[in-house]
Amino acid sequence: MSDIVQGLAFDKLVTADLVVDRYYFGGRAGNSSDDPVARILPVGN
Repeated sequence: MSDIVQGLAFDKLVTADLVVDRYYFGGRAGNSSDDPVARILPVGN
């Protein structure tokens, strides 16, 4: 098994597909806007 983690960068998430077992990296702002799931699934309340 490889120790290298391959994932999708935060700036590429807007156009990314949701794939099981893929790593999705968050942003670096230090708040809730860093959540990668919100970028992949743009839903609101």
